[in-house]
Amino acid sequence: MKYLFHEIKKVFGQRFFVLITTALLVICTGLSTFSIRKSISALRNEEAVESYRLYNEAPYAAKALYEEYSAKSKSGIDVPDTYTYLRGIIRRAENNAAYPKKLLKISESARRKALELERDGYGEGDFIYDYQKKCEDLYRIASDSIELPTAIVSGWSTYFSQNYITYFILAVVFLLVCTVYIPEKTDGIYPLLRSTKRGRYALSGAKFSAVLLLSIGITILFSGTSFAVIAAKIGFSSPNMPLQVLSAFEYCPYLITVGEYFAIHTALRLAGVLIFALVCTAITTVRCDYVISFSGAALLTLINFLLNTISYNSVNSPARHLNLFSLCDAGGIFDRYYAVNFFGSLVPLLTFGLCFFIPILIAASVWAYLAIARGRGPLNAAGILSGVFKRIKLPSIKKRTAKILLRRCGLAGFEAHKVFGKVGIATLLILLAVIRINSSITAYDYPTDADEIFYREYLEYLDGEYTEEKAQYLRDEIV
Repeated sequence: MKYLFHEIKKVFGQRFFVLITTALLVICTGLSTFSIRKSISALRNEEAVESYRLYNEAPYAAKALYEEYSAKSKSGIDVPDTYTYLRGIIRRAENNAAYPKKLLKISESARRKALELERDGYGEGDFIYDYQKKCEDLYRIASDSIELPTAIVSGWSTYFSQNYITYFILAVVFLLVCTVYIPEKTDGIYPLLRSTKRGRYALSGAKFSAVLLLSIGITILFSGTSFAVIAAKIGFSSPNMPLQVLSAFEYCPYLITVGEYFAIHTALRLAGVLIFALVCTAITTVRCDYVISFSGAALLTLINFLLNTISYNSVNSPARHLNLFSLCDAGGIFDRYYAVNFFGSLVPLLTFGLCFFIPILIAASVWAYLAIARGRGPLNAAGILSGVFKRIKLPSIKKRTAKILLRRCGLAGFEAHKVFGKVGIATLLILLAVIRINSSITAYDYPTDADEIFYREYLEYLDGEYTEEKAQYLRDEIV
């Protein structure tokens, strides 16, 4: 514990870390304030609050008052602002009353698509069939269980839409990792520290724990600042309402409240930040060098940013959701039902995400913890391969000197040997080639998304001369 406190004290003792973190926090607060500068809080408006109270306590009286004001307005007589609020409240109440039918319509549409798939030879075990059946069940349960209240909804949509906060958090976390691990290397005291009694595993554990704890603190600080700005400016409505009261989650099939989603959103943001912190730590411990650390973190950020922003052929593409930016912002996971097509089988997105991120988390943790404790390269530091290779008797291979290689293959061949003889670079080139070939194949591949398949069949059926049979088909689809 003493070493942990020392690492935390060291971080806050670095003036550049404190100054940059403070500057980014001020900028983040300013952006949050600027983004809601024109927002009008219904919670702070007495007439709006009174109109909602009147409707919820006496809906018939509120409707009668609205009709009275409406008649006066059509006659050119001035009416109070209560008329405007009552008009919006009544429209919302009508939409809320029709909401279960909207979900039931989605369920029925999924049921019809499943029946069409059965006629085409699909069944249980096929992704597109299982996906439609799952949608049918989830949306039918939701239509029977969800009732949207006619009440003021404020603050939550604004908070969940401020995704730029993630960029500030990740920038500060990267700076934190550099502050924890690199100073001792630049000062040249790592060999001295590792020669002490508790300068290996205890020191590595303290650094590792400091990164985790301070990353959590940074996430709470920036997220809490945004929350406080919104609460002070426009306020938050009750967190006990169904999540579907927010327009972005209108087609969410899950039975959760706004408050429960807020807890899930916070947990996922923490998970994404910790994964980013651990991967950056693993990169940093390779050489404890600012250039390598920055290059690795920049590459990691760029890859995840591209995965989060590029378009996909299928809405169920795992890369669309399983990147750090989507994870930190809950990735639209709850705006509808998503699943992963895993070799033709349906796998829930949550299950696939856990199987994807947990190995990364464990590998980065082991790497980051043992690299400092062992004090050598990451593979040797982890001690995973060195012990195995010591017990395996490999045939002896004589190393060829650069002079012999140069004489045998010439300058061009020698340069090629330097590049492709490096296992890491060769592996990277092979991986990039595989990715490129796969992207070229999938770019012209037959669509596997159920919506794309039904849209194509829909156009093929209606192609050609317009007949009475096609007209009846269209009428059935509208109903």
